[in-house]
Amino acid sequence: MKKIILLTFLSFAFALNIFAQSNLPEDRRFYYNFGDPFFAEAHVVPSESPDSVKILVFYRIMYDALPFKQIDDEKKYKNETTVEISFADSDGIIISRSKHSSNTIVDEFEETNSKTKFIRGYIEKTLPNDNYKPELSVLGETGNKLMKTKIKLNTKVDKDGNFYSAPIFAEVSMTGNFFTPFILEDKISFTSPRPAIIVTARKKAGLDPLFFEVSKMRSVSQLLQWNENVDLSGSAEIFRGMELNVEDYSNNEFSVKGSDAGNLKNGYYLVKLPAEEMVPGEYLFVFRDGKNEVMRDTFLVEWADMPLSLRSIDYSSSADYAVSLMYYILTEEEFDAMDSGSDDEMVAKLLAYWTDHDPSKNTPYNEAMAEYFSRADFAFYNYRTMAVNDGARTDMGKVYMLYGKPDKKDVKLTGEKSFEVWEYKRLDKEFIFETVSAGVFKLIKINDIKNRE
Repeated sequence: MKKIILLTFLSFAFALNIFAQSNLPEDRRFYYNFGDPFFAEAHVVPSESPDSVKILVFYRIMYDALPFKQIDDEKKYKNETTVEISFADSDGIIISRSKHSSNTIVDEFEETNSKTKFIRGYIEKTLPNDNYKPELSVLGETGNKLMKTKIKLNTKVDKDGNFYSAPIFAEVSMTGNFFTPFILEDKISFTSPRPAIIVTARKKAGLDPLFFEVSKMRSVSQLLQWNENVDLSGSAEIFRGMELNVEDYSNNEFSVKGSDAGNLKNGYYLVKLPAEEMVPGEYLFVFRDGKNEVMRDTFLVEWADMPLSLRSIDYSSSADYAVSLMYYILTEEEFDAMDSGSDDEMVAKLLAYWTDHDPSKNTPYNEAMAEYFSRADFAFYNYRTMAVNDGARTDMGKVYMLYGKPDKKDVKLTGEKSFEVWEYKRLDKEFIFETVSAGVFKLIKINDIKNRE
């Protein structure tokens, strides 16, 4: 019954989008990925002068939320985005405005509808010491506001200019010199191989050693649970006399780098988190200066692009649907064993199977499991028919789930019959589907193409 409710909900959402969008992209999963279309975060970092602070604002905007126009005589689409930020002081008076413009070009129309791709950008501003309230807006061609968001700026600067910034959650580079902010609103990406917490500071007496504690408070999933006992502690790395500056790259990419500023009153602290411990859930982060607590904050580790077929475990409070998708890769005996017991037991067996088939066993993020259930999502939405509500149950859906996207697709007409041929070079095989009715394809033959001339 729970599975029926889930499928009915997804089917209704799909039907609404058919009427709302006349030019459906090939990959219709774009309509079902969740997340804020426009999000920004701001961080205070020390400036050279003790009388001012530098504010770094990072933002991301979903492609689907932006207007794209086709470039004349080209099969490409372009978006010109202008972002405006205003800073209001502690009295609510706007004392500064800044704008940042960028161009984004994509090759295909369906990419403009993507809810998994984002324009990423930043704005830097140096202002006198105060407790500011920033607001960020996305402007249209005529200067009208398409979207706006108020940004939390939790750092408090005292009368002497001393402060510890709110944590910046980022992925640290292999060398440890660069940081790429997640821009997920106090969240760390579960898929990151090198998550880290950065706290900038300015102390009149110089930066003291700080000790950190990170502990898991609770899971965010009812059934999909990993390690519940996460307790980390140690000394934060100190970078005295260093400041954070943004390194700008092309294609809406940037990172933050620590640079020598020479002022030993300024700097930042770095806490590198072990990816193998950072499983989805809510965490408590504490900084201590000896016995005194100088910071306490919470953050989430989130699997932001978690496949919907796995999210269904929480949506429906049932493991039935996710486990049913395992039928194609298990023996009858293995499937019957997994498809029995309570929901907790079924999820445990599901995770145990993928743990055994994890290509990177040193981290809890399982690329093989993510790929398989992402294929299931694609199949659900793209190969469904009027007769079969779940595209993963169709012949095309099954082949896609097992082998992924074909290297080549061809449509062939023979008499009154229509065929679609999928070619997989790495398998040396082609799969031939016959159209048996409108939109319904049946697998009729698998050919070996290894020795084909």
